[in-house]
Amino acid sequence: MGVCGAGGLKSFFLTGLFFLITEYLLKNIELAERKAELNGYYRLHAPIYDLTRWTFLFGRNKLVRVLTSNLSGKPPKTILDVGCGTGKNVIALKRAFPDAQVVGCDLSDAMLARAQAAVKHSLNPREMSKIELINASILTLKDRQFDLIVCSYMLSMTGDSLEPILHNIRRRLNPKGKLAVVDFNFSALSMFRRWMRVNHVSLDGSVLRALALCAKVERQELHQAFGIWNWFLWIGR
Repeated sequence: MGVCGAGGLKSFFLTGLFFLITEYLLKNIELAERKAELNGYYRLHAPIYDLTRWTFLFGRNKLVRVLTSNLSGKPPKTILDVGCGTGKNVIALKRAFPDAQVVGCDLSDAMLARAQAAVKHSLNPREMSKIELINASILTLKDRQFDLIVCSYMLSMTGDSLEPILHNIRRRLNPKGKLAVVDFNFSALSMFRRWMRVNHVSLDGSVLRALALCAKVERQELHQAFGIWNWFLWIGR
């Protein structure tokens, strides 16, 4: 019985280890495929991103203004911008919170190159010394914690990875840290939803539902855009 029990325990342990390793490898393969897909997409879009996105990525400036007002009493010392793109929010957040260390992460080499150029052009050397731009996903980011994490129009592009990404974002928040999100929410027009899906965007309300399940909301706004879709601004912890 003792030998049989030990053998069974060993078999159970090895089976569990096998599944853990398999899951780890599959996640890394999925991440590599996602990174390659995003790099291909944004290699084409990076040169025109800032010229075009102001026409439909609403609320980004408002989010920074709201954060500046809400956090004026105790400004964040460490900020993470997830999916920082061309660096628009990184620069705005640095100007709003001049003493903060601001980290921007993105999976697109082309977008990060634009962000580096924008930061160099817009900020002075002292400000730049407290900016860090890295090629990483929140899923692979080293264990660091932040007072404020900002997600601007990126959660709606995460697909099936939405829940693990939100889980990892919560892990990166300091105990009293805040999460701030502006993003697409929903469109009743199926044709428009399909078109946005081609551009890697989900317009099915899933992001707001996921936030409601994993975090405590402090401020939430819904806004209509041309009567075609709505977007939201959300701050919580």
